[in-house]
Amino acid sequence: MDRLAAAYPSLPWPQCRLPDHPLEPVIVGILSGAVGPQPAWKLPMLINGLQKQPIACTLTAYSSHDPGVGLYTRWGSRVRWGICAADPQYWGPGSVIWMGPPVNTVLIVEDTGSAVKGPHVFDVCCEGHAEMVARIGTSQSTYVPLHRTTPRASWGKKPAGWHPPVWTMGQGQ
Repeated sequence: MDRLAAAYPSLPWPQCRLPDHPLEPVIVGILSGAVGPQPAWKLPMLINGLQKQPIACTLTAYSSHDPGVGLYTRWGSRVRWGICAADPQYWGPGSVIWMGPPVNTVLIVEDTGSAVKGPHVFDVCCEGHAEMVARIGTSQSTYVPLHRTTPRASWGKKPAGWHPPVWTMGQGQ
């Protein structure tokens, strides 16, 4: 990872990183181009996550095809891959996490759910991936909080053009 930090000095590499962090292969995949183009906010946020300890969590999955699930999230956006539901007492809309296996992706908290209770419980939207919904069931995983917004009772509508913040040197959360 130090070789990558030297090759990309303009990225916000933390002074202290946890050894063998699960985000390292994700970052290498992005920098090598193996995962295709990524939004500008994602790589700096993942690099910042290298200093955060992965946390155990309970994971479930949903799609709009499930009974009782609508086409829109609590934040008003369309249900899609890349979002999750979290307990609004602990997570505000627009919070960002990296979810470990079997999901292995960055997720944005845009939804809530009546069964999603507690700070380490997430319901991942697997829209278009019905086999993953079935495979996840209720399982254990790990996550890394990348950006946390203030929990609030009223979420309102997702602002037009919204995206997570782009992290810069010295910014932390």
